Amino acid sequence: MFSDRVGRISADAAVGLPPRRGGRELCHAQKTKRPPGRLLGEVRNTAGAVVKEISAEAASTVGGRLGAGDEEGSSKNEQHMELRWCHYSRPEARSSIAYSRMTPPVFSTEPPRTGTGMATRLAKDFGSFADLSAVYEVDKDYRIVLEHRPASMTAVIAPHGGGIEAYTSDIARQIAGQDFSYYLFEGLLKAGNFAALHLSSHRFDEASCLELLSGCDHVVAIHGCGHEGERVLLGGRDAELRRAIGDSLREAGLVCEDAPDGLDAMDANNICNRGRTGAGVQFELTLALRRSPRRELLIRAVRSVLQRAS
Repeated sequence: MFSDRVGRISADAAVGLPPRRGGRELCHAQKTKRPPGRLLGEVRNTAGAVVKEISAEAASTVGGRLGAGDEEGSSKNEQHMELRWCHYSRPEARSSIAYSRMTPPVFSTEPPRTGTGMATRLAKDFGSFADLSAVYEVDKDYRIVLEHRPASMTAVIAPHGGGIEAYTSDIARQIAGQDFSYYLFEGLLKAGNFAALHLSSHRFDEASCLELLSGCDHVVAIHGCGHEGERVLLGGRDAELRRAIGDSLREAGLVCEDAPDGLDAMDANNICNRGRTGAGVQFELTLALRRSPRRELLIRAVRSVLQRAS
């Protein structure tokens, strides 16, 4: 009665515009046997929110050039949208549909982007969190989510969450589960989150985060990187915990490597090293892994190590 398939669609196709000449084709709309009822498409962003509901005609050609995204702050990266086709026997049945998909979905609880617009100042020019907060407004341009669990000596943090480095908030929250404390700094700007709010880890000194970490023996920081494939790059000064996590990830079938210079998080001021022991672990996760269902393997593997270490 219902069918569902997922593809990637350009921003132009999402609003019914023809593809731009020279644009990179992402996928083709395929002919399907339509059951009785209304055929709709839901265009979802990388956070899983419905951006627009479109007709079959509007997306009969799904090509064109994607707008530049801010997931990693690089012009090489693109902001992908998800096209979900659903046949509804009646419009009011929408809320009760059980989707069946070829690939398990990756759901996101990251916040909607409610900020007023683009970056007005660049994060690379900020020397501290105080500089950033003097320009951007809390709960409007960014938000802080903190869950302190006094019984836990472990904290999982995503200092570049929300729209800054996509999916890192979700992954940090899921690793923490109901067991560990967690901290999220989430970008809410409509665009330009990476450029505006990506305060480098060695300059990230937000007060509530430092207070949380001061009572923790183990700190794990979740970041995103622009490398290819589904890979994990591990850094940080806690060599023992880093080695245990790396072994667990490889046993789970994930590609795990030592982070190269510049991503190795060996600076004592790096936020992952600001816990009670002065040593933590930093994860650099590729976008392919962050948006893949295989990230569940990572979450389970890391949780198992942290539970043993606690």
